[in-house]
Amino acid sequence: MMIKQLSKVTCSAMVSLAVLLFVNNEASSATQRKSSASAPHSYWDTYKEAKDYASGGLEVRRDYAKARDLYLRVANGRDRGAAKWAHFQLGKLYSRPPLKDYGKAKHHFQAAIRMGELWSARYLIDIYGKEQHTAANRARMLELLTLMRESENHKIRISARQLARQYGFAR
Repeated sequence: MMIKQLSKVTCSAMVSLAVLLFVNNEASSATQRKSSASAPHSYWDTYKEAKDYASGGLEVRRDYAKARDLYLRVANGRDRGAAKWAHFQLGKLYSRPPLKDYGKAKHHFQAAIRMGELWSARYLIDIYGKEQHTAANRARMLELLTLMRESENHKIRISARQLARQYGFAR
């Protein structure tokens, strides 16, 4: 009889302990969710949010102005990795309607290239190819093609060959 009472006490103590642990865990999870919700976004989080606004989809409506503002925040931020991709995306936004502005597109593609993002050179060559065919534009295109041809990225080198043929630089 003493053993039965002892096992009942042990069982009820274990249940109480389990309930206490569960409640404590739930409170801890709620605190973590609350603190992470109020934590500031990283530049990459802002970049992803901007990309969502640029493409639209299930969660947000397409809003180019909002995407531009978010990309600008990232481009002017301290994270150089995120900034170069933000400049690249800004260049793409400005190279087509509704925000079409080749001057701004060139500025952002050039900034991305200075930061080491060579896919921007491909888009910049296309802009120079669409603009007035001057010797200065041809020289800029050739300079960018040379930069792309020297890339370690095989796909960028292939793209350089295709662009060289497209714009009459191939031999």
